[in-house]
Order: sequence, then C-alpha cells, then structure tokens
Amino acid sequence: MIEAESDTSDEEDAPDQTGQTEHPVRWMVQGKWVGPIEGVTVHAEFWGASRFRRSGAAAIRQAAVDGGTWLLVIAAGPPPQGRELERLVGGMVPGERAGQTRIVRRSGRAPAEIQRSMREASTADGLTVLIVEDDLPTRFDASTMEHALAAVDRIGYQHTQRVAWPADRACVIREPSDLRQRELRMVDEAIAEGTTMSVGPISLRWPPRMSGRVQPLAEQVEVVRTSPPTRGIRGDDVPGQPVFEHASQPVWSAHLAGFRGGSPGLAASVLEQAAVVAGYHVEVGCDPRPTGPGRRKLSQVVFCRPRNEAERAAVPPVIPWGEADLLLGFDRGSTLDAVDPDGNYRVASAGRTSIFANTGLFEDELDRFDDQDEAASVIQAHLKKVAAAEPALCSDLTGVCRYRFHNERLSDLVLVGLAWQAGRIPLSLDAMHRGIQSVESRGWARLGEAFEYGRSAWLDPGRLLRTQESAVEPGLRSIRRYRLILARGRLFGRDRAGRFRQVAGRVLDEVPGLLETAAGRDAHRDFIVALRRCVTWGGFEMAERFAGRIISLYQVDRADTGRALTRAAILPLAETLLIRDAIYVASMAISSEHRRQTQQRLNVRRGRGDRISIRYLTRLECVFVRWRFRLDLRTSDWMAHVLAAAKYVHPKGLRGRRSQRQVRALVSEVVMQATSAPDDDYESWRAVLEMFHAMALDGRLRRVSPASLRREIRRLRPVG
Repeated sequence: MIEAESDTSDEEDAPDQTGQTEHPVRWMVQGKWVGPIEGVTVHAEFWGASRFRRSGAAAIRQAAVDGGTWLLVIAAGPPPQGRELERLVGGMVPGERAGQTRIVRRSGRAPAEIQRSMREASTADGLTVLIVEDDLPTRFDASTMEHALAAVDRIGYQHTQRVAWPADRACVIREPSDLRQRELRMVDEAIAEGTTMSVGPISLRWPPRMSGRVQPLAEQVEVVRTSPPTRGIRGDDVPGQPVFEHASQPVWSAHLAGFRGGSPGLAASVLEQAAVVAGYHVEVGCDPRPTGPGRRKLSQVVFCRPRNEAERAAVPPVIPWGEADLLLGFDRGSTLDAVDPDGNYRVASAGRTSIFANTGLFEDELDRFDDQDEAASVIQAHLKKVAAAEPALCSDLTGVCRYRFHNERLSDLVLVGLAWQAGRIPLSLDAMHRGIQSVESRGWARLGEAFEYGRSAWLDPGRLLRTQESAVEPGLRSIRRYRLILARGRLFGRDRAGRFRQVAGRVLDEVPGLLETAAGRDAHRDFIVALRRCVTWGGFEMAERFAGRIISLYQVDRADTGRALTRAAILPLAETLLIRDAIYVASMAISSEHRRQTQQRLNVRRGRGDRISIRYLTRLECVFVRWRFRLDLRTSDWMAHVLAAAKYVHPKGLRGRRSQRQVRALVSEVVMQATSAPDDDYESWRAVLEMFHAMALDGRLRRVSPASLRREIRRLRPVG
C-alpha cells in the first residue's frame, strides 16, 4: 500500500547509475567462503551484543588495520542499546582509520534497509559496522522475548498491545486476507523507522519537475490494559460430564506437541497434577528444545494405576510408536513432527489416537507465510488421515485466543478443555480443577478460564471457535448508525441525516435481488459501505450519482445470472470513485466509524481501564528538478485533522493523480455502456466487469495505468 501511493513508477525514479558496473562478490562469512570462486573479497562477521562488548575491540582494530572490505554485523537489543553500541564502536576505531570506517545503525523491522546497507558495504573499501537494533516490541532478541512472554504468562494478558496498519486501512471496502498480511508487513517496516529524512536522485525529464505531496503512510495504535480483556467467553450453558473413552484402559498416554513455560510445560503439568490427585502413577518426559519464542518441542504424559512394583516398572516413560491415546498439538510444526511417518516419534495411529490440534500461527510466525489458510487446510486433512475416526478437531486456536483472550498462549489449556469435554482425558472434573489450581498457584494466570472455554467450545464450535467478528453488520443497522453520526454533527446535522436516509432508502428498496445469493449479499454490503464513504469523499452529490449508476445497471440486469453485472460493478466503481488521496485517507482515519472499528477490533473498554493512543507516520515529499526530498514524520492526529480540513478548499476535480482520474472515468464509462448495451452483449460486458472486480479486490485497479486498462478491455471485448 505504501509503494502504491508513489507519484511515479520505480523505473522512472531509479537513480542514474551510468558508469556503475557490477562486480561479483566473494564472501568470507565467519571464516567460510560463500559465493563465486572469483570476485571482490568481503569479510563478514556476526556478533551478539554481549560478546561484542567483551571482545569486539580487537576485531574492530584488526579489521580497520588489515584493509580490504570488512562487514561486522552486531545484533543489538531494544533501544537504546543500538545507540550505546554505536558510541562504543566509535571509540574502538583507531584514529588514523576513522576515515575508512562507516558505522551504520538500522532497525530490525526494516529488512530492506539492512539489505541495502549490506550491499553498500560490499562495494565500499574499508570497514563497515552494521548495528541492527531490535525495536519494541522485541522480535529478535531471544532473552528479551522470553522475559516478555513470561510476564504475559504471569498475568494472563498483554499489558501493552501495539499494532500498526496502513493509514488507508480505514478506506478499505473489501480486501483478501493474504493481501492484508503483506501490507501489514510493509507498514511494520515503515513505522519502525520513525521520523527520517532522505534525499535521492531521480531521472531527469524535460521540462523539469517541481512538485510537493503530503501522504499519510501508517497508523500505529497502542493499548495499555490494567485488567484481563475478554470477549464473549462466558457460555450460557454449563457443559455436562462427558463419557470417558479410555476409562477402562490400564495405561493412558498423551503426546503434547509443543509447550510453554518450564519443563514439562503448563498443559503437561496440569495433567500430571490432576492424575496425582486422582491417585495415578504418572510418568512425564519432555524435549525442551526451543521451537519459537517461549515455546518448546514436546512433552509426554503416561499414567496408570499399577498393582505392584513390577507393573510400575513396566510403564514406558516414552510412548511407543502408534500407541498415544491423545495428541494435543499446541505448535503445528511440532504436531507434524509427531505424526511424520519417517520421524522419530510416530505416536499416532488411525485406530487409536484422538487428535486435537492448533493449525494457526503464533504472532512471531505471521510474517513468514502468505498462504497460511491454505497450509492449515492441508495440515487438517493430513491429521485426519492419521487420527481415529472421531474426534479429530483441527482449528486455528491461536487466532481464537488472540480474539477472545488477547493471549494466544492460552490455546494449550483450551486444547486440554476440548479434549476433556470430548471424553478423551479419563480424569474427573474435580481432579482437573485441582490440577489447574496447583499450577496457577505457581504464578500462571487464566488457566482455568481457558480450560472452561475449551469445554464450552466443544459443544458449540461454530460460535466459540470463530477467530474474528461475527458476521458483517446488517445493512439496515449500518445505515441507522451512520445516520445517527450525521445527526450529531454541529452544522445542519439533522438535514444531512435526513438526506442520507433518502439516498440509503433507495439502496434498500430498489436492489432487493442482490440479497438472493451469497455473492450478492457481499456486493450489497459493499454498496452500503461505499455509499457512506461517498458522502465523506465528495458529499451527497457523489453518493447520489454512485447510487443512481448502480440502480440503473440493476434495473437492466438479469435475474437468472444472480445480477452478475451489478455484483461485479459495485466494488470497482466504488474503488475508482473514492480515490485514496491524502484528504480522503486523513478524513477516514479520524472518522468515528474507523475509531469504533479500531476499538472493537482491539477490544478496548474505557470502563475497564483500557487506554488507547494513536500516532501516524506521514510522508512529506518535494521533487525539484532531479532530486527528491522526503521527510517521514511521526505525529499525533493533528496533521490528519489538517489534511481532512483541506477538502473544504481543494477542488474535487483536481483531487488524485491524473491517471487515477482517467481510470475513474474509464470505469464509469464501462458501467454506463453496460447499462445501455443490448442483450447480445451481456456476456462480454460481464467479462469486463468481472475483470474489474478481480482487480479491485486485490488492489490492482488502484495502480493500473489507463492505457493498460484499455488494453484489457479490448482483449475481453474487441471492437468490431
């Protein structure tokens, strides 16, 4: 999203590289050769902050004196450790070599900047010291992350929650989840840089360019909580006692794929203490190798009631292949290792093992996968093949716990609650409660709450295992809400609310056929949302013009296709009408609609003591002849209010770039031609509008050039 706001293409703004040549680089990384056999030699070493403080001075002196090209990368902790290391390195460099030494500090959230600095270091003579600072919240410093996660486990929730998204997120009508995740990663890198200034060359054109631009880039929201946040986790019905599947077995065993806390993990400790309370002999084993921040590989619990020492000694401390009665998958990577037919564990068998697995990702893994939904479905299908026929529950439990508890790590006890209510853990409810209380007394919070939620979720998975908001807000309620917002306005509030009711009434009354299909209902929702946004962008005139075009198209559309033309036209027409210029983005970012959605998404309740603060990253850019000056400024919402107020003085006909206005005119022309076209051309216009819809859905319609769009139209509907 950030790159899409650029005024010029990457090719046009590329620096003039005339006279520069690329030379192969042969890296010596930590004493080992990497890369081509021939080329410029670059010596690279990687240091941790603590080790560098102990013995880094000698390495700095040697690299500075030896000559050649050297790169030392130092992994610093969170601020201000990077600045302290920068001063420390400056004092270590010999005075006579200070001119050949470069010290660069970069944020760990900006990998593109780190890569660029490493490329520059490989082409420069002398020593380059690259200090990579881990900004808050910490994502790379293992010890700091472990300490932070231990604090979360102690209180059961995240005291400070900080999230960032594109500033134009408030302008989104509909967007695929994979595109949303990629945009969040880009914003995560941008927001970490904070206030920065840069000057760079661009290609020379005639006549010379002189222009300026202001563009909100990102919005950062920070929530500080003082009490545990919950969201709809109390069920109306108290779950009853299940029928235990393994009640008559002499030995029962469970494999826990992934755990948190100290060995053998919280879930295994709960099962162990509950079994001890019930009078069982318990064997517990674990593999404490780290699999991620605050997570370990696996633990196993086996319990029985032996009659003598011989039977006690016969209880295996490690589960034999295919003999686990229960597999609880906390970490999906560890879960796959547990059922890998070529692995070391192979604990599951189709005739015996019940599997309850989390197929979701933890927060530290979310930026590594774009196809996480597809991967989860593949994992679920594989686990059901190796599990007993019933039950085999696979769900995104980390997403559920992030949404319900604002703490994904409670998913381990949710798994225990699901398995117990399904009758796969042969222990009484009293024993389970006493085991949970015993573990909670050691300083672990909200375990009982998560366990009870898992019990309720087994009885109502469709509602309680949902990872996001309920269904979309009904159209009538959405219209009523916006009408009340307009009525509270200071100037002509009631008149504006009445006018909006008239326009919205046409939408509800004159396009009833859209509600007959699922795709039509999605388009109807887009219609209502876009109608409200049109009032924000260009006033009631734009809203009435947008509604009129869609209603006219609907009236000539065919019912046997589910109003395919209307369904396909709503989103692209809305996206091109609502050009995401700085004025519109700022207006939506400070709107009450966006603030309400933000508070709902983050579950902010002021009555509970939650405090919320919002900051923006805004880019001020000036182009002068062949130089571009950029200032990325972090501010509160005052600049957004200033930009939003500009809509009263800026001519609507000049808003947006020229290419965006041309695309808007082109899409509007296609919709009007489809409205007046004969029946024989229905399918060709349908293909064009469905192509527009696909481009609007993945964001291409906002970036496409008018010439490219005309070529696509001619390809689908050749001119005779």
